[in-house]
Amino acid sequence: MKIVSDELCTGCGVCKIKCPYGAISMEYRKAFLYPVVDESKCVNCEICKNVCPLLKNEYPMQEEPSAFYGVIHNNWEVRKQSSTGGAFSLIAEEVIRRNGVVFGAAFTADFEVRHIGVAVTEDLKELRQSKYVQSNTLSAYTEIINLLGQGKLVLYSGCPCQVAGLLQITGVHDNLYTVDFVCNSITSPLYWADYVREMEKEYGSKLQKINMRTKSRPWTMFAQEFKFANKYANIGSDNYVMAFCSYHLISRSCCYQCKFREKKHKSDFTLADFWNVRDFDDDLFDDGGTSLMIVHTQRGEDLFEHCKPFCTQKKVTLSDEWLGKNLPMITNQPTPSVYRSEFNDRFGKGESVLKLIKEYISK
Repeated sequence: MKIVSDELCTGCGVCKIKCPYGAISMEYRKAFLYPVVDESKCVNCEICKNVCPLLKNEYPMQEEPSAFYGVIHNNWEVRKQSSTGGAFSLIAEEVIRRNGVVFGAAFTADFEVRHIGVAVTEDLKELRQSKYVQSNTLSAYTEIINLLGQGKLVLYSGCPCQVAGLLQITGVHDNLYTVDFVCNSITSPLYWADYVREMEKEYGSKLQKINMRTKSRPWTMFAQEFKFANKYANIGSDNYVMAFCSYHLISRSCCYQCKFREKKHKSDFTLADFWNVRDFDDDLFDDGGTSLMIVHTQRGEDLFEHCKPFCTQKKVTLSDEWLGKNLPMITNQPTPSVYRSEFNDRFGKGESVLKLIKEYISK
């Protein structure tokens, strides 16, 4: 039984979590995780279909956004560790001040990407910065359900599709806040793992640190930084990031027909780069980055009110003008590269991602 087509499935795994018969596993197919149903265990109860965020809309999109803000965290060290202005950290710090737990994507020691929960402000550094790889969030979903059952306050940060998956199993909950972001697309953990291995071979050293949005160069340059054990630092426009961000070569199929790509979101907050902030207010611009915060709910507004003493912020007129370069990522679907299927087929036959990316982005 196929729950939903591979072209639409986001791989959130909610179907696996909710199956009471243990009939669903998540397995790699075409470099991404998809649910697989064990027909010998399946009783056709269709709980999996009823919980799928693509098939059932238990938690609808919010109404039109209530407010836009240009935001800069007042702590420079936090901004240096952040992709943009540190807006996520502002929200997360407030939740931790209330003895809550914050969930977000983090690199493991081997540079896999997994969702983890942190309850100490110092540990938020693990959740900051962009990770352009699909995160494994299944264990986080389960932990969040348990924490909410204990009456704990929880903040979950993820892609719009991941937030949608979580809300399908938690529903409306007073103790759950959600943050998503203006999302280009996500790439395969298998592609990423292979890319890291090949980079280590190329530089003859183990990778020690990755920053997908380094502040070693001005924020608007969108530069990446790779630090290896031999202390060589590769800073600039990385081929992997270019392959998905500019060439649309290595993203998941559903990203090219995303059902969560619109102005209305399911989350309390949506975060983005405020690329054209200088057109709005030059005082909010510097090389450290400025966040555009879109608040969707009144409870989000109430939470952000407690964050304001810790940031420089200005309310922005609700207008597409301020979405700037983010607007296409909200209203338009990206077009996959004509080489995408060929790329994946060759990867499946054992060719390296680094070699393939270099070849295809030069075409």
